[in-house]
Amino acid sequence: MSDSSGPDTGTASTSVTQWTRIGGVLVERDDLIKAIGALSALPDSDTIIIKSLRDLASPLANTKYRLLADQYLGDHPEDSQLETTGLKHPPVRRVAFIRMLERHLHKLDELASAADISVHPPAPDALDDTDARKRTTQDVVARQGQAQFRDALIRAYEGRCAVTGCDSPYALEAAHIRPYFGEHTNIVTNGLLLRADIHTLFDLDLLAVNPATRTVVISDQLSGDHYKSLQGRPLNLPANPKLHPSHALLTERWTWFEDKQTDLPATS
Repeated sequence: MSDSSGPDTGTASTSVTQWTRIGGVLVERDDLIKAIGALSALPDSDTIIIKSLRDLASPLANTKYRLLADQYLGDHPEDSQLETTGLKHPPVRRVAFIRMLERHLHKLDELASAADISVHPPAPDALDDTDARKRTTQDVVARQGQAQFRDALIRAYEGRCAVTGCDSPYALEAAHIRPYFGEHTNIVTNGLLLRADIHTLFDLDLLAVNPATRTVVISDQLSGDHYKSLQGRPLNLPANPKLHPSHALLTERWTWFEDKQTDLPATS
């Protein structure tokens, strides 16, 4: 079911670790992360996943996803958490498709580790706009590389996204409130456990946390309605108050967010 060979770019190790073949379609690691995050966020009542894949403009929308999900179910009878139903589009099919994508992602990460490919971005010297913009692009493949920091956040937040509650482990990333510029910034109080797409919006200042209310704020620059339901949602905080995000750091980030709203290009 899996073929991790990718396009021939002349850099075989990078190609192998960034692409996988699913249902005859080449899929990038980023696409896997985005699809896992989007599909994990769907309620059980919303089981027709093709619309979400098309909304993401994901190459996975070109696969026969039902057949792939059913094949996963047949290949992995040990997965006892999957329960079948008599519905035309049973929730089990969406869950099975997510599990399949997670296995592909895990395989890519294993290959990257075996090839000893560095996924750490250069450390920024300060909290400045140019550095942060460059780091955002690099972080798409680097975020899960800071294993200890991510593991600490997963424990603190009990494996759930602080914004959405998503509990799919391969879709969760360690987000810095004050951007990374050394190991001393890898502390739980300077972090949030976020689903991959939420992390991207946070880094791009299209989503923020109001430090006074600990609620989610969506930028007016974020087009579309998909994320609007998150507006005003309270953060899911760690049970241990000592592990809550730093108020001072949230305030610093909030000020940066507010200042940047007038600088971002308008969207239609």
